[in-house]
Amino acid sequence: MATPDIHMSGQVRQILGPEMISNVLATPLREAHCPACQKLVPPMGPVNVVVGLSDGGRFKQITFAHHGCAPSSVVYGDAPGLPAVQGMNMTALLLPHGAALLPALVGERNLRAYKHGEYAASELTDVSVADSLGRGLTLIARLREAPRRLLDWPAIVTDGPGPSHLLIRPADLFYDGDVTLPPGWRPAVEQHGWCVLYSGSDLSEPDTGAVTVRTLRAAAAAGKLVGARLRLTWAATR
Repeated sequence: MATPDIHMSGQVRQILGPEMISNVLATPLREAHCPACQKLVPPMGPVNVVVGLSDGGRFKQITFAHHGCAPSSVVYGDAPGLPAVQGMNMTALLLPHGAALLPALVGERNLRAYKHGEYAASELTDVSVADSLGRGLTLIARLREAPRRLLDWPAIVTDGPGPSHLLIRPADLFYDGDVTLPPGWRPAVEQHGWCVLYSGSDLSEPDTGAVTVRTLRAAAAAGKLVGARLRLTWAATR
């Protein structure tokens, strides 16, 4: 089986070390977005590895860039190419959880970045998953039932003639943008008093970009899906 064409500079290799180099080379590029142009990188490369050091250098953020967008390099501090919060695609849908059909919001960040701990043996962790776990969402193993954790986050939906506007702002901004609500979604939220909020990586079909039950189940099985319950407030029509 062919391996992706992943390029690393000498400085990047020195920062990562042999074990992390092996982990990075084994990382799938599917749905990885270039930190410079935000477009998908080729699934088989070629790509350049960009490492961002922050928090006193205690952990590393690893992204994959197009050859023409950024060289393989080490970036220090809060670099413009590696912001803490990336753009997010938000999908609203009704999902089967056992015998129930529950309203769900599924958020997936555009930029695929990985975090590495300060020790050589630390695992390579998806930044989006690690960020959501740090905010209080829980790891989802199966979609049989809704997560038990209920988030105390301000979340407001403003209806409009087209897509609705969704604002989710815990201690800092989580999402601020449009979302298309399918038929029956709002009544389901009003019936249950909450919706399910999912986040993570590899949550959409690579060819169509659609979030499906299949992709969510696959992400859960791979340890890439986190979730919780979220109460929503409905604002006046904009």
